[in-house]
Amino acid sequence: MFGLDQTLLIRALNTTRQSYFPTYVGLRLIADQLPPGENAYLQRLIRRRLFSGDAWRFKQFDLYKGSSTTPAGVEHIYRDCLAPSPLTAIAESFVLALLAQHSAFSVPSRVYSYRWPSSSRSGGSYEFFVEGYKQRNGDIADGLSVANHVAVVTDIKRFYPSICPRKIDSILKSLLDKSDEDFKPWRDPIIGFFSQLLSAGSHGIPIGPASSHVLGHLILRDVDHELTSNYGTNYYRYVDDIVVVCHEDQVDKVKRDIQRSVERQGLALNTDKTNVIGRIEWQRSIMRPDISDEDSFRSFSTDLTVYLAFHPERAESMKKMLAEGGLSIPVERLRALSAYPRFRYFLSRRKARSGLSHALGLFFASNRALLDRGLRLKGLYESALSSLLDEPVEFSGRRWQLQRARRVINSLFYLRHFSEWNVGRGTFDTLPELAEQAALAEALSTGLATPVLPYYGRGPAAFSELWVEHGQSDVKLLSSDNQANTAEVDALITLRLYGLIPAERVESLRKQYNSRLLCVVNRANASARTTLNLSFEDEFESLRLGVTDQEFSVLARTRYAQSEGAALQALSLFGSEYRS
Repeated sequence: MFGLDQTLLIRALNTTRQSYFPTYVGLRLIADQLPPGENAYLQRLIRRRLFSGDAWRFKQFDLYKGSSTTPAGVEHIYRDCLAPSPLTAIAESFVLALLAQHSAFSVPSRVYSYRWPSSSRSGGSYEFFVEGYKQRNGDIADGLSVANHVAVVTDIKRFYPSICPRKIDSILKSLLDKSDEDFKPWRDPIIGFFSQLLSAGSHGIPIGPASSHVLGHLILRDVDHELTSNYGTNYYRYVDDIVVVCHEDQVDKVKRDIQRSVERQGLALNTDKTNVIGRIEWQRSIMRPDISDEDSFRSFSTDLTVYLAFHPERAESMKKMLAEGGLSIPVERLRALSAYPRFRYFLSRRKARSGLSHALGLFFASNRALLDRGLRLKGLYESALSSLLDEPVEFSGRRWQLQRARRVINSLFYLRHFSEWNVGRGTFDTLPELAEQAALAEALSTGLATPVLPYYGRGPAAFSELWVEHGQSDVKLLSSDNQANTAEVDALITLRLYGLIPAERVESLRKQYNSRLLCVVNRANASARTTLNLSFEDEFESLRLGVTDQEFSVLARTRYAQSEGAALQALSLFGSEYRS
């Protein structure tokens, strides 16, 4: 039975794998220790802790945001982020599930990001983010089909960090005070949880926790109401990206209206990023598919997983054939996903993509047919990248070009052999903004992990995922006398959790990497905690006791259940246009 505890766990897992990997692994350790047959143990535990006002644990970390070129060289820019501990992440999933049932916290109709899930048993605390993004783009395209209409596109400067915590607290209390009698007992526990979360951050709404998105919605309630009243269905918001479709004669008025509405909430617009886009440019920059074909790498990887569910005995020969064909697809990971009982149930109910006929086609497919499809896709993505690099783009369209280039290159990490990145350096000379992709390409082609260390968090995770399956030798690291920054330490922890760096190698770097969490991760088979401070590290160390390195690496490489997201790591490298 897929019970309440599993739902809370999977929602926390889906949130933390893409944000802070140690929390994810800690959650997997909790999952392994749940009493068999028990479906509400965690819910009862979290409920008691919320009502008793227990302390929740968080850890600050730096998430790679981008790079800039200075006279001194390339400078990396990081977001100040906050990670919940494993138990705190479960509590957060519980609190968000409560709010999703309350009409006062419903997401406005003109907001396309972080909507509540359609089912109380969905695998995420929010609807899958891509769905809202695609719907928004399509709706804007429809609005632009009206003659002489354009889209005014802008966003809010430093949205989450600029929000006043006291204002969030005031809005929360106001909404909860007006709640139904049945919900009022949850007022103080919910306020207490969010108060601790806001206090743990350095400023504004912390970036990283899943709760940040619902709190962001609350701050923009008046903006949504005002601009919807003024522009109706021609107003669109995705996180802090605001779009209004209007007649070209109204552009200046729309800009003023948006600016006034946002500034009334104590926020500011990125006026230097405000663009006016017409129908043709929207179709060319936003709606155009990445490759000139209905197929895509994402659908191919999904179909390959279905194929392996039908024919698990073919996985080894498939892995060998794809590798010999020059593809770097992680077959072992897809095979593990295909083996989950809920995935096989999904197939038995004939709910595969495109229905029964598509599933039957995959059942009767062959390794060779799937290899040919992969090679064909590789040619299409290579061609798309070449055309993109040759395409002249005005400054205002640079953002859209980079987004498409990221998506294409991220797919090529699975469609190219590692050695092919040795000859592809010109791509990154043309698109220097893609520093994270360039570092991953260098690391894969050389076996040297040092280039990806500054790019915490998806860069090291993508390298680990690919190297685990297709690396031909041990991962190498360059020694340095410089003190590592926080991002590099967390990147090293990720590599260690994947089992790519032996304990003795980490031990030799302790002076350079001064981190208690790194030491905790590195202490295999420890029988007692080192301190009793009730910190994030203490909680993780408690879960880690008695766990071997091999058990750790298995948790890092596999999935807990089918409802846990299955996106390949490199597909979500920095720069995704879907997320804030």
